[in-house]
Amino acid sequence: MRCIGVHLVIVRFLGTHNAESRNTRLVSFLIEDILAVDAGSLASELSFPEQEKIKAILLSHGHYDHIRGIPAFVF
Repeated sequence: MRCIGVHLVIVRFLGTHNAESRNTRLVSFLIEDILAVDAGSLASELSFPEQEKIKAILLSHGHYDHIRGIPAFVF
């Protein structure tokens, strides 16, 4: 079997929990630093320059732990 044109996708998990505490963050992850999936921890876990790189946010559903960071991107 031969692999041609393999491209690794970088996924960065910012948070994976439904409640935020000192050791846990709300649901968010980045794909290639430009696509965010859910926005629970986007504003709290990323620097402003990192936030500026995001081109789109995909929301899986409307629960608070997935959408909390949206207001930071509406400007």
